Amino acid sequence: MRLVSISLDDLEIRISQLREHANALLKEADEVEAFLKKAAELGTESSANFPIATTRKTRKQELSGFLRARGPHTRKDICEATGIPDGTVAYEMRDREVFTQNRDGTWDLVESLRPPSRARLAAAIEEDDVPF
Repeated sequence: MRLVSISLDDLEIRISQLREHANALLKEADEVEAFLKKAAELGTESSANFPIATTRKTRKQELSGFLRARGPHTRKDICEATGIPDGTVAYEMRDREVFTQNRDGTWDLVESLRPPSRARLAAAIEEDDVPF
């Protein structure tokens, strides 16, 4: 057995660090408990509803965001720009409520999801018929 020399100050610092860590764990446990209580009240105890690491967008959201920001593109250009595999893009583009293929072969969002053009927006403002 090896004895290690540690100063009283070092021990106090370590104890303080451990207390901070314990308090953080207790706070997290309280948050989890509150969530589970709310889920039980709502009748949903599924872990799929647990709010941890849910910030990642779906592929469909990534694609629609790309088209919203950059306008119509070919499927090949979309794949190259987003890094999403061609098969995934093809699969997601089948959703005709979100995506449409133009006559020139480019893909775009359906009209209702496309942001208004500046000209259309200016005309709507002029007519006092703003769509929002």
